[in-house]
Amino acid sequence: MDLPSQARGFWNSYDYVTTYDVDTTLQNKALQKKMDRLIGEEKLSVNEKNKDYINTELTLTRHFIQYVLHNYDKGYVKRKEMERFIPFNKTKAIELADSLLNKKHKDDKYFEDVNEPYHALKQQLKKYYDIAKNGGWPQIHLSQKKLKKGISSPEIPLIKKHLQLTGDLAGNDTSQLFNNTLELAVKS
Repeated sequence: MDLPSQARGFWNSYDYVTTYDVDTTLQNKALQKKMDRLIGEEKLSVNEKNKDYINTELTLTRHFIQYVLHNYDKGYVKRKEMERFIPFNKTKAIELADSLLNKKHKDDKYFEDVNEPYHALKQQLKKYYDIAKNGGWPQIHLSQKKLKKGISSPEIPLIKKHLQLTGDLAGNDTSQLFNNTLELAVKS
């Protein structure tokens, strides 16, 4: 296991502040040595029962909070700014799409009501979300590297089905021929 990118990102910012800031309240030589060693390791072996590991986690958490309080105006700590340093549990794409499509903001409005490009993106997301909820797209495994107009291939009906689902290809053409209609749909 590698050190998470968020931990590396936080440590780089923290290290910069403790190296170049006149205020030395954030400096901790023992933590600096420990983090230099952890960042230098190619593979981390983490054992949650290891007291040294737990103490390092707790020390990092304390220093993270101190760092945020030190680097943001008093009373103006932005939660979203802090979150980019903290690994989050992976969410399935379909769950994330569902939350984006159905979440209202604090003022009970949707962001797309005031932002047309966001509205257009959200419409596309809804289209793809509906396709995924209804079984998704057919899997396409190409037997040849390049398909072009005039070629027949068993994969072409699958490509046509995919484009029909997204609305880029009208009709129910299931032939194996890469025709003019398919070319226009691919360009679309």
